[in-house]
Amino acid sequence: MAVAVAVAKPPTPNRLIRGHALDRLRRSDGTIDWSPWYLTEQEDMGQSGEQGQIIDVLQSSLRVLARERSWSSVLVGSDNFFAWVEGEPSVQVSSDVYILDHPPATDEPLPRRWEVWRPDHSVPRFVVEIVSAAPSAY
Repeated sequence: MAVAVAVAKPPTPNRLIRGHALDRLRRSDGTIDWSPWYLTEQEDMGQSGEQGQIIDVLQSSLRVLARERSWSSVLVGSDNFFAWVEGEPSVQVSSDVYILDHPPATDEPLPRRWEVWRPDHSVPRFVVEIVSAAPSAY
């Protein structure tokens, strides 16, 4: 079991990937082929029992840290989609655990997908992805 941690903002359409990797996504007409970033709910894999336990412990620890540091307006969440290209709804990632600064103050349920181009949706401050062995290893 490995833990991948990302602390940078999700890429924007103009800063997705630097250098040659972005060139591979660019079509001959200059538009970007976002299909390598497509992620549907059906493709978003479930997690193992061990992953679930790690996620629970990490979320709990981050909530304690937030209280200790007086982070008054944060949301520690898990397993939500973050989309960053307005015209490409399938261009998204699903993080196992994240910290979101200034979540919308509302009595409504939180969105199933955070669309970071919207004024009331922001990019996470901190993101963790728990990576397990390939299914064939079980």
